[in-house]
Amino acid sequence: MGQRLVSVVRRGLILTGATRSMAELAACEPFYAAPSGGTTAASYAHQAHAPSGFHEYTLVGKRDAGRDSKLLTFALPDTMPTLGASVISGVKVKQEVAGEELDKSYSPTSPAERTETFDLLVKAYAPRKGGGLGAWLCALEPGQNASMKVKGAKKIVDGAPLARNRFRRIGMLAGGTGVAPFMHLVATLLADPEDATLLDLVVSHREPQDALLDAELAALAAASAGRLRVHHTFSRVTEPAAPPPAARSTGGTVFASTGAGRIDDALARAMLPSPSEDDVFILVCGTDGFVGDMAGPIERVYDAAGKKSKVQGPTLGVLGRLGFRPEQVFKL
Repeated sequence: MGQRLVSVVRRGLILTGATRSMAELAACEPFYAAPSGGTTAASYAHQAHAPSGFHEYTLVGKRDAGRDSKLLTFALPDTMPTLGASVISGVKVKQEVAGEELDKSYSPTSPAERTETFDLLVKAYAPRKGGGLGAWLCALEPGQNASMKVKGAKKIVDGAPLARNRFRRIGMLAGGTGVAPFMHLVATLLADPEDATLLDLVVSHREPQDALLDAELAALAAASAGRLRVHHTFSRVTEPAAPPPAARSTGGTVFASTGAGRIDDALARAMLPSPSEDDVFILVCGTDGFVGDMAGPIERVYDAAGKKSKVQGPTLGVLGRLGFRPEQVFKL
């Protein structure tokens, strides 16, 4: 860990303070740049480098990512060239908070093949029973550790993880911190020189101040040669909103648009591929209420040993009314 941490420091990846401007993003080594040699298809499907069980990871970077939210950068040990997580995968964090053992899963936002470090988007929610892990993580300072394990690959399509060029076009509906796995997805696919997937991301927040990772999304969209479109909408805004700060800093051109109100049928129809198109797929991530409104609720079932698993259930809500079939939709 020592040599790896020194390398991370020398590359200037220990960061604190507010979200960087577009100029700062361009001037420094990008957090979401394509890895050397490109991304291999195999890296999408397995955790070749990840050890089993929980291990300590050292925080080396911390900066604001939105209201009450932080983008936390953790160093990888020398034995892990990359996090090795498949597209749409995650890590589980565990920690004792206020005398209670807590654990929670988070989706890395950095590309699957980024070396030396990985990023987690964490929101410090208000205190509640069984909560507090997000606030504990956000309070960490560089040099402190968190206990995590890399989770198994998320089986999304035909019992397998998402692979390069699996679909011609992917649409994504994100509520709040539900944008995290989609940042990971688009960063990984856009970093792959052999992938040509078209990507449409609709992100819903309560207010413009809640927009998460807007600078990073702007940088990805600007460099995507038109492959990535991003639309922000704000549920507590009644008039059309100004673009998020990152969009304004580049003339408002990198985001497809911004709007007011919740994601409804008309907005989804305008921003997502049509269900009648060939080779399209829609992903949904957010709170249970958001997922239910967009695509119908996820059902949770328990086996004989008490282990909980998720069942996709029928496609309802906005996507159901637009005519998307269950095989075209996955709820994270």
